[in-house]
This record gives sequence, structure tokens and C-alpha cells, in this order.
Amino acid sequence: MLTENKSEDEFGDEVNVEAAGIGAKGVGFIYRGNESEGRSLLQRLKGQLHGSDDEHPSTADHSDAEESDDGFEDNALVDDSKLFYNEVGESIKRGLDENIAVENLVLEINSSKYAYNVSMKEVNTIVTQVILESPSPQNQTPLDNASFLNKLKTNLGKMVKLFQNYMKSVDSQVDCLTSVEDYFHHHPAQIPCIKAIVATLYSEEIVTEDAIEQWHAALKSSKENPETQKLICKQIAPFMEWLKNAEEETDSDSDESD
Repeated sequence: MLTENKSEDEFGDEVNVEAAGIGAKGVGFIYRGNESEGRSLLQRLKGQLHGSDDEHPSTADHSDAEESDDGFEDNALVDDSKLFYNEVGESIKRGLDENIAVENLVLEINSSKYAYNVSMKEVNTIVTQVILESPSPQNQTPLDNASFLNKLKTNLGKMVKLFQNYMKSVDSQVDCLTSVEDYFHHHPAQIPCIKAIVATLYSEEIVTEDAIEQWHAALKSSKENPETQKLICKQIAPFMEWLKNAEEETDSDSDESD
């Protein structure tokens, strides 16, 4: 039976599946997988997208990959994610240049998602990364912060419906904000822009107050790149204060109306 090697860490509730798929006496379970492995894979992908991994791995790296089946599988997944990133980048670039309907972009991105079997977390991360990189594509001279922000706001305005299509849940919105944070870890010179970007995501109803608060709490407790994290917290502090005051004013108005 399928349950002989069941692990509580990997398998969840029993589910109904077709007998043809598991046999007459088989039992199916939901596979939860290893979340930390997923995060590790995303971090490796982000590193390659931003060029932090070696472009030409050493012979020893190739040897290690050949000796480890798990390593080979992870490399294959990263390669698929990079291909997905490239296709999303091409789709969004055409969408911005040619004013392609967002509905058509969603179809293209979803088609690529299924072709490369990437997770929704990766979709949220990569869509955000591509938009953030759109004002100054790779291998081009970086824009000054004012020009970068102006062009990014224009591109965000064109892609609001694309974001809203994917960033529907609080978790997906936190993915979006974490991707924004990650972008500035790799582009620290542009950190002064983060407050305006998060404010724009909020005003365009791409991310909610709950998502921002969850992301900000994780940001403050993060120990990754502490110097950059400190700068990001400093830049985002005025917006978080404004958000807190706005919430208090809303609560006060609600109490008076009662």
C-alpha cells in the first residue's frame, strides 16, 4: 500500500483519488514537501538572476553535481526557473512596449508556469523582479534614482491588473514585498526608492495593510545582510508610521459613527 512509508513531515490528510492511479487498495495523501528546500531553491535562483553565482562553475563544482542526485535535481529546477524568468521577462517587456492586454500576458505567463512546473511563490517573486528591473534592464547603465522611480511607477501603472491577478492572498502579497526587499539587497544604491514603491503598491491596491505589516515584521527580525536591512528599515519607517496613523484615524472615525 502507499501508506507503508508515510511520514508525518511530508504527508498530510488522506484524500480521494481515482483507483486507476493508485490501485484498488491504494490510499492517497497530500504531499507537503519541504518548505526550507523551496526557500533555498528560490534563494539560489535569485542569486543567479542577480549574477551573484559564478558564471562559469569550476570543475570541482561539476564533479560535486555529478556525484549528488539531489544536487542535479536542484540544478535542473533552478535552470527551469531561469528559463521561466526569461520568458516572463520577454512577455512583460512586450506588454510594456506594445501595450498588450494584461489578460493575454496572464495567459502567456500561466503557459510558461505549467511548461516549467514552477510554484506560485516563484511566479509572484519573478513577476515582481521583472517589473522592478524593467526601468533599467540588465547590461544597461543604471538610471539615477529619480529616473528609475518615475519609469518604474509608469510601468507599475500599466501592470496593476497583472499584479492583482497574482497577488490576491496575503501570502502572495508578502511574496511580492519580499521580492521588492530582495531587489534592494542587490541594488543598495536605490534603497531610497523603496518607500515610494511600497506606497505605490499599497495605493494601487496590489498589497494590503495586513501584508505590509507581516512583511515589515519579518524584515525587522531578519538577520540577512544586516547593514542593508537596517537601511531598508530606516527608509520604510515614515511610511509605516503613516500607515499606523491612518489606521488609528479610521478606527476613531468608526467609533464616532457608532
